[in-house]
Amino acid sequence: MPLVKRKYSRAGCAECKRRKIKCDEVHPVCGNCTRVRTPCVFPAPNHRNKPRRFKSDRTPEAAVLGTAEEAQSSQPMGANLPNPPIDQTNISGQPIGQPNFPDASLAGAHVSNGVAHGFDSMGLADPWPWPIDAALLETVFDDASNLAHGIADFDQPSEGVLTDDVLGDAEWASLLASIGAPEPSKMDMAGENQVSNAELASALCRQYNWGAPEQFYLGELAHGQFARYIFPFVSDTRRCPVMRVVLEYSAAFEYMARAAVALGASLAYNVSRDARHDRNQKKYTAECMRLLGAAFDNMETGSLRHIEGLIWTVLLLTSLFCDLLYPDSAQVPVSWVAHLHEARALLVKYEAAARTSHSSRPFTPPRGVVFARLLFFTYDWIGKMSPGARPAPAEVDRSDIFHSHSSPELVRCGVVVPRGGSDFNMLLCSTPEVVDAVYALFEAMGVQTREENNVDPSKSIGPLKSPSGVIQARTTPAQIRSIMAAVERAANQKIVPDIGPDYRVPHDSLAHPDYSGPGRIALPSGALAYFDGEYYSWCDVAQQSHVCFIHLKLLTTPGLLHVPRNHPMIQSLVREIIALMFFVQPKPADFRPETAVAHTRNYYLPKELFDLHVVMIQLPFRMCIDITDNEDDLEKLELLFRGLLSLGSGNSLSALKKIELALQREPSAPYTEHEYTECYPVY
Repeated sequence: MPLVKRKYSRAGCAECKRRKIKCDEVHPVCGNCTRVRTPCVFPAPNHRNKPRRFKSDRTPEAAVLGTAEEAQSSQPMGANLPNPPIDQTNISGQPIGQPNFPDASLAGAHVSNGVAHGFDSMGLADPWPWPIDAALLETVFDDASNLAHGIADFDQPSEGVLTDDVLGDAEWASLLASIGAPEPSKMDMAGENQVSNAELASALCRQYNWGAPEQFYLGELAHGQFARYIFPFVSDTRRCPVMRVVLEYSAAFEYMARAAVALGASLAYNVSRDARHDRNQKKYTAECMRLLGAAFDNMETGSLRHIEGLIWTVLLLTSLFCDLLYPDSAQVPVSWVAHLHEARALLVKYEAAARTSHSSRPFTPPRGVVFARLLFFTYDWIGKMSPGARPAPAEVDRSDIFHSHSSPELVRCGVVVPRGGSDFNMLLCSTPEVVDAVYALFEAMGVQTREENNVDPSKSIGPLKSPSGVIQARTTPAQIRSIMAAVERAANQKIVPDIGPDYRVPHDSLAHPDYSGPGRIALPSGALAYFDGEYYSWCDVAQQSHVCFIHLKLLTTPGLLHVPRNHPMIQSLVREIIALMFFVQPKPADFRPETAVAHTRNYYLPKELFDLHVVMIQLPFRMCIDITDNEDDLEKLELLFRGLLSLGSGNSLSALKKIELALQREPSAPYTEHEYTECYPVY
């Protein structure tokens, strides 16, 4: 839970008074200062205005924390990243349009004459003194959350709170001039003369005077292979529209630039398992948090734009912390979800204020806000719908942002593919019908778990008490019908006309790349996969995977239908889900391992077919691990997650561990009426 702002103690330490929080002044060092690793300074009893320090000037962590050992593990399958270049330049710099924050010292950097000098040998010269943990992440964003309590001034904003430009004209003129751009003005994202992401990344590195390591991480994330971790269905990583927004914000806010570099280092570690990348990720993350705290201590100028920078920084850090490949599961931060909810609520209020200021004319959200809302929905979809999750009612804005007519910018930059029927969103990998089905399920699941005194039996059918003593309110039949109707509408959406059951694009289809007749449908290259002379539709696979997952969640969630695992409906749905894996091919007699991302005894993943598109369709496969007992299914699932792990998806490790346990469990008992009525009660 986020730290609640309340009246602070008069005898509290200086840091707790500054943050206006309760201080446990009965101890020599309060817990709040211990978490943020800052000196705890209490006022002297007889010297009201002269605070005293304790005998030791060491920070709390110097006395209680040791140096963490780097956990080593085996090399995953797949191609390794090259060793990062050696950093021999300083890592500080004065950003464009951002005030200098002298208190935002770089963690672990040597400071002389006010200039911070970077680590040698990618941080090997100065080992990182402590591991980044959930407490540090939580505390830094506790400071930043004070902004959410203080945005009352922003309820009645002046005209023009939001603009479509991330950077101002002066900042763009300086940034573009530094890379030799002919026109020092904002350029159209879809224009031929657009400044490339690579040029913007180079300009950022020069702006902050970054060395070779930062250039490597930012380059891979901005226009290299890591761009697909942010936008898996992007057609051209060199022109990724989401990363372009990240680069533009990073030019204005150094803390966001540090978050982007930290994410690049994390992905590099996931792929190569080189400990240097992990150390650099921790260093950059700490620098981001320190710069973020300093920025929100100085909010006199540019505060509104800092709100957008904060929101995007939370999104980047969410991507980092929810996909780290942790050797020890106890180190996984759990507080990022709370910070994500706070940032989302801040975005909703921020945009609502902007709409109020534009009430006299139509309001179109700028693309930075639009992309942020789409990413928030993606995280909600993954977080609330993951196996075992029981969400509260969703708070995400349910506007028509998912339709192309409300966000023409998404069509121009290739995120939304307009069609005759329903638009396909390449960032969400779904049509609006899937979004409607997700919200229908959110609403039904949001009323499932209630405390016993909050349950109204008249509005639920047969509430049952779980073993933990919590009442599970039954969903009404009308809600079940609503979910089923939404699932059916989503299942009927076909992105490629006449798509085959194996998701091959027929040669006479209007969407086939070689079709040149009337009515031709042009799809982005990221929508299709090509292998052995055949095209496959990633879009239709993604659409149906979401449909299958929502349907499976409806059938297996307590309080909804909750039928037995071996029920024929569930087993039939499992067959449909396994059939989605067109990228799993049987091994030929002349199989060559170098042609595969990963392989097992009977199957392999061709490099031409298997890539990070699979990240967006993995939820139903994760659920199947707990449902199917078929060894062939489990072999395919194991191959899929081994492939994702080799591509750098760190959270695939938990799925592989579950598959290992699934292979050892006993097959489920045959379906019986007794099991149906007592073990899996339905109404």
